[in-house]
Amino acid sequence: MHKVKELKIKLQEMNHEVKQKNIELRKQGFEDESLFEKIKSNVYEIFLQVMPVAVRKGDFESVFQQFLDTIPENWYKALEKAKAEEDFEQEHIEKIKIETKIKIEALFVEVFKS
Repeated sequence: MHKVKELKIKLQEMNHEVKQKNIELRKQGFEDESLFEKIKSNVYEIFLQVMPVAVRKGDFESVFQQFLDTIPENWYKALEKAKAEEDFEQEHIEKIKIETKIKIEALFVEVFKS
């Protein structure tokens, strides 16, 4: 349970950082960049919200990994669609989601596999 708590605290810290950056960018008038930070925060929130579910299911490590694998499936599909339609804004948004998920997964591996 110690590792679950460590992961949660680190995810909350990372989320707090992007929320602060969002606020600063908005204050400076950088609306697009602010939105990108909000998207990152939303991804952190999703994975923070599924943590209790993984704890209740009993095998946190494998259940959380399953969430890491399945939640982004639609993001990858949306990325391919955006590329095909040359929708560069949507492509960038999907890349932000995926990059944030990759950071979360790297942290998960660092905490649980070390």
